[in-house]
Amino acid sequence: MKKILKQKKICILADSFLPVKNSAAGMIYNLARFLKNENFEVICIYGGINPKNFPNRFLSYDISDLQLINSDFFQRKRSQNIYIRFFAEIFLSISLSLKIISNKKVIKDIDIILWYGPSSFLWLPIFFLKKLTQSKVIYIVRDLFPEWLLSVGLIKKNLIYYFLKFLTFPQYIIPHFIGVESKGNLKLLRNKISKGIKLDIIYNWPSLVDVTYNKKSLSRKKKLYLKEILNNGIQIKKKKLVSSIYIGNTGHAQNFEENMNYLSKLDNIKNIFIDIFSPQKLDFKFQTGIKFRSWKGVDDNLIPSFITKKDFGIVSLHNNLHSHNLPGKFVTYVQFRLPVLSISNKNTEISKIISKYNCGEFIDINDNFELNSKKLKDFIV
Repeated sequence: MKKILKQKKICILADSFLPVKNSAAGMIYNLARFLKNENFEVICIYGGINPKNFPNRFLSYDISDLQLINSDFFQRKRSQNIYIRFFAEIFLSISLSLKIISNKKVIKDIDIILWYGPSSFLWLPIFFLKKLTQSKVIYIVRDLFPEWLLSVGLIKKNLIYYFLKFLTFPQYIIPHFIGVESKGNLKLLRNKISKGIKLDIIYNWPSLVDVTYNKKSLSRKKKLYLKEILNNGIQIKKKKLVSSIYIGNTGHAQNFEENMNYLSKLDNIKNIFIDIFSPQKLDFKFQTGIKFRSWKGVDDNLIPSFITKKDFGIVSLHNNLHSHNLPGKFVTYVQFRLPVLSISNKNTEISKIISKYNCGEFIDINDNFELNSKKLKDFIV
């Protein structure tokens, strides 16, 4: 008789999962679906809601053949501000660790553990997973923490910085392999990890794979929301304005308020309308000259309906951010062949990629004002 091969079991651990409205959640879902379609058994352990409690919110997604273990403890507080988020990350780490211990029978025969950042505090549940399963750990890093807090000025190089560095240091010693999203981060991380851990680049993948969807499957509320978005787009075109879009977080790392206010001073900005889709409450005070509408976060399965009708997508990053992130929104824009306007440091990976592949334009707020005005003018013509 032929020997029956055991189906490999892969565990994905992350701080979020669908239906959270961010690119990381979509990327985790698509990774899980890809692995499942490749005949792996997939377990997702995450911070977020349980589909058994909110089945209607998962109707657009195929999760029937995935094993899901979740913790929604303190999850609603994570987006309030960075200080509350710190404690939420700690609580999530502890909560998921307890979930893992209580589900030992489910996770005991895992072959590979995939840990997806950005949360650097999830090393604790990863530690328990590794001990209980004796599996290899692959860590996909997003943000270098706490270095990014230091670079954007949220903390100084004092006791707090070194405490956070000590608290999150196990993230660099527990994994067997660490993947970063750019060549720049590869250089930054080489000196932080032990020689026994492999390090390489794992570029971001799309948060949207199947760009078609069944409109009939949408709830009445989502249909009305989509209709409002599309009608707003029609009005923008009637006014002969250039239509742009911003999707995602608007926090400290994005430096969104300052970057948008800088844009508002440039020539030709009055010809641009920005639709801002963010899960965070937008209470910024933009200066005159910039036309925009702030929407709540948008489900990824709605994005294909209107993103192709936009003229360009916007990426905003703090100018002092030293890590070389390639945000999920950038991948989404490029996926739909949407030109990208990035407000970012000219030495970052995203600025270099935009220049190399001629897929948009970047504006460094520390550059000459006239130069940036000309860049914007040439970009929107």
